[in-house]
Order: sequence, then C-alpha cells, then structure tokens
Amino acid sequence: MPPGLSRLTNLRSLSCFVAGNRTGSCSIIELEDLKLHGQMEVKFSGNFTNYSCGGRKILKNKDFNELSLLFNCSDTNDMSMLEDLCPNTNLKKLKVSNYGSQQFPTWLIESQLPMLVEVDIEKCYKCQHIPHFGDLQFLRSLVIDTMHEVQHIGVELHGHGGFPSLQELKLIRISNLEEWSEDEGRVNELFPLLKRLEICNCPKLKNMPRLPRIELLNLRNCNESLVSGFGRMTSLSHLILEDMEGMRSLPSGCLRNLTFLKELEIRRCNELESLPMDDLQLLTMVHSLSIEECNNLASFPLEVERVSSLRYLCFKNVDSNALQPEIPVEILNSLNEFDIQICGKKVNLGGQLQHLHTLRQLWISDSHHFSYDMKISGSIQANLSICCCDELESLMTEAPSTSVLEDLHICDIPNLKTLPEWLQHLGSLHQLSIRNCRQLESLPRSLQGLHLLNSLFIDECSLQLERRCKRETGEDWPNFSHVPRIDISTRGTN
Repeated sequence: MPPGLSRLTNLRSLSCFVAGNRTGSCSIIELEDLKLHGQMEVKFSGNFTNYSCGGRKILKNKDFNELSLLFNCSDTNDMSMLEDLCPNTNLKKLKVSNYGSQQFPTWLIESQLPMLVEVDIEKCYKCQHIPHFGDLQFLRSLVIDTMHEVQHIGVELHGHGGFPSLQELKLIRISNLEEWSEDEGRVNELFPLLKRLEICNCPKLKNMPRLPRIELLNLRNCNESLVSGFGRMTSLSHLILEDMEGMRSLPSGCLRNLTFLKELEIRRCNELESLPMDDLQLLTMVHSLSIEECNNLASFPLEVERVSSLRYLCFKNVDSNALQPEIPVEILNSLNEFDIQICGKKVNLGGQLQHLHTLRQLWISDSHHFSYDMKISGSIQANLSICCCDELESLMTEAPSTSVLEDLHICDIPNLKTLPEWLQHLGSLHQLSIRNCRQLESLPRSLQGLHLLNSLFIDECSLQLERRCKRETGEDWPNFSHVPRIDISTRGTN
C-alpha cells in the first residue's frame, strides 16, 4: 500500500490493509492514528519481515466489530506482531490465520475480548494449545481449523465456566488430536446451548463428550470409534457421516435413542456394507435419508419402505458392483421427493418408467459418469438419472396411466437416431433438452401434442438436425413451433 495513509485524518473505514516490505510501501504503524471502525482485514505479504510496532497497540483504539489477521507463517515474528495487534475490547468477530509461532499472545490466551461472538482460528500449524475461549459470555460460533500440533482439548479450552452461549463448534483438520476430555456430570453446564458440531479430518480422535443438546452432528474422515458416541445425543435431528474409513456398519442400537432424528446422510463410506434399517424403522420422525457413493453396499435398501415417516430418499451408488433387479417403483411412488441415480448395466429398466407416477425430472445418458445441473429446472421434487443407457424405447413399453414428468434430459447417447415413441405420452412435459446425440437427425411429429412444452434445448447434435429444425423453413419446424423458448446450438460434422 502507498505511504501517507496516516494523513487521511477523515478516513473511517478501511476494509483491507496489506503489509509488505517493498520500498516506499505504507508502514503498518500508520494505522495507529486513524479513527477506523467497522471491519478490517490485515494481510502480511509473504516477504514481510519488518515486524516492529515497538510495543504500541496500534489497533487498540479502533472501534472494530470484525477483524481478520492473515499472517505469513513466520515462526520468529508472528507472536510479537499479534501481541501488538491486540484489538479493542468491543470486537465481535475475530479471525487469525497462517500464524507461525508456537504460542499465542496473552490477550488471546486469556480471552481478553469479552464481547466476542464469532472466532475462527485456522492454519496455526505450530501451536500446541487452543486459546482459552471458555467463559466468553456471548461467543456463539467457534471454528478451529488446521492446528496439527494440538493433541488434547478439554478444560484449557472451555475453562471451568464453559461456553454459556456457544451454538456452533467446528474442529477441522486437527490431525493429531487424540482426546477430547469431558467433565463428567457438567457437560450440560459447559455446553448448554451447543446445537451444531462438525468434526472433520481428525482421524486420531476416538471420543467426544456426551452432548445431549446437539441437534446437528457432522463427522467427516474421522475414526469410526466416534460413531458409537452419537447414540447419547438424544436431541440429534440431523446426522451426517462422510468418508468414515473402516466403518462397515453402524453399531447395533446406536440410532434407537435418537427419537428426534429427522435427517440421516451417509456419503463416501466405501467400506459400509449395510444400513441400520432395523433401528431406522423404530424412529417416527425420520423424513430424509441420503446414501451417496457408498460403493460396498450390497444393494438398494429396500427396507426403507418400512420407515413410515420417510418423505425424501437420495440414493447415488452407480459405482457399486451390486446388481439391482429393477427400479423400486412402489417405494419411489410412496415418497414426496427423491433423487436416485442408477446404472443401466446393473438394473433391469425394461417397462419401468410407466409405473413411476411421481417422477418429475428424468436424465438419461449412455455415459457412466455424467454431470447434471439440478438448477436447470429450479426446485426438484422427484428426480431419476440413468447412466449407461443407450436404448430408450424399452424404458416405457405402454402408455402410463398418469404422468407428471416435467423435465426430460437426454445426453451423450452417440447411437441415438430417433426419439422414443413414449415421448407422446408425456402430457405434463415442460422442458426437453438433448445434448451430444450426434446421430439424431430429426424431431418427431408427436411433439405437436405436448401442449405444455415451453422449453426446447438442443446442443452438439448433427448438422442435418440443425437444418431440419431451422426456424420457419426447416422440415421439423412445425413439430415444435408452438414452444415459446427454443435454443438450438448444434455442432457436428455430418
């Protein structure tokens, strides 16, 4: 930053100050006499070495409510600089990042900022202890991220008075954390309002306190021993398990006490072999179940039909080696919402679609891994995506008794020459998109009967199709001229 900042005596707001060593750059000391307020971020460039404020607390007189301090991981200078950057006691939000020293200064260790509401301490690689944030009466959110030297948390974190207002706690990438000790009998006093807990990439941590008031728990890439602990969190309503190595199943009975559980999400747990369906069917409030990329599961969990409260099901396991005899039509028709991915090579799809009476969005592709944008059609109520499918006609062998399908997306089917006959039965269809089907040469006359169709999108198909779809003069133009929104941007060589 250019020098002379201190001469701007009427300056009241400065969102970012970058401290660097370049000749003629502004000294951080120039902040001292400015009457700043609001929020500010102080960044130290990678080559910054001029750590000297002479003990002057240059931010002490600033009326900041938010302060971010981004250091450059200097193991010799960061502590003295952070000591001199002690903010005013009215600060509400504090973030410290890339701090290179082994210890924090006194004002942070002893939490001399009584009005703090949010604290984010991240990438303090060499610090062995987390500052004492307990007893902060107004602290609602605490994030501890990437502190590899911390091995234990307990009383030095929460103190003897605990966190009277803390609602959200995140422990992320504390790779050597082994123990989270609890003060038996005082957990409710230490975390009386804690509702959300996220523990991510803490593979050595094998225990956590009994936190009966937790409502959302997210465990990601942690030791499977932690799984047995959430059975005591009797207020839990939302449980997320991700990347849990070694977890072949959830401990028997671990869900039975979670009578308030509403949402269960399990993702990328590739050693998981079975789901706790016996426990789930005993819970009367579970309305959402999501299983994604758990490729060791034996099959689709047909037992979900016994979970009477279930309203939404997400199942995406196309890389699993398990074979599924057919689409679970009855289960899907009983749900308000679903998002299902299936592989055409592993599921018998013949004549299945006409029985899915609640299906609203359908994606079909011959590619095994294809991306689809759920935002194309806004809110999705019931979605099915089928990969490895190059034969569309057999998906629906007779006219459905009813169809509410609104969006149909066909993509990456190189051998597709004609659209399926069953397209004429989709009277509720609003949007039709066709992408990268290079042998498709024409659009059928049956599109004329789709009176609700308001969007037609075609991309990366054949030049012949482009000619036949040319506005006003193309041979196929009368088949879809009633559609309000048409976007044809075909590219091809034939």
